[in-house]
Amino acid sequence: MKRSSFYLWLGSLYTLAVFGLAWHNWTGGNSQPIIQSQVGATISAAIQQGGRAALINVVGNLAAFAPTAWLLAYWRPALRLWQCCLIGLGLSCLVELGQYWLGYRVVDIDDVVLNSLGFGCAGWLAKLSQRLMLHYTREVDRA
Repeated sequence: MKRSSFYLWLGSLYTLAVFGLAWHNWTGGNSQPIIQSQVGATISAAIQQGGRAALINVVGNLAAFAPTAWLLAYWRPALRLWQCCLIGLGLSCLVELGQYWLGYRVVDIDDVVLNSLGFGCAGWLAKLSQRLMLHYTREVDRA
């Protein structure tokens, strides 16, 4: 299996797992979707509450798509960072639209913000690591 195919396969598998977790009915209830459209409200409430809620909500949403961004950057090295960020925004919006459509999850703009920010940061770190590896392999080749 080629390395790029492996990155695509692994990234797709991980992304599907994230979608499955995001769309799972954890409460078992059947109600109308709750829409939270005020930017920062959920983040500030979680940080004020502190502890596990902040960790799960803030850090969890930042990290949710980070492996996907990393694998995407290695699968398609020519992809620009803004394109990577746009893909992250699209995936996050797709998760929230699915939660709205399913009807038993909270649709939250803060999740979109945090998922997209985490995706962009991971994509940036992957691009940086690619540049560093290229730089140091050239240095070794010159020696």
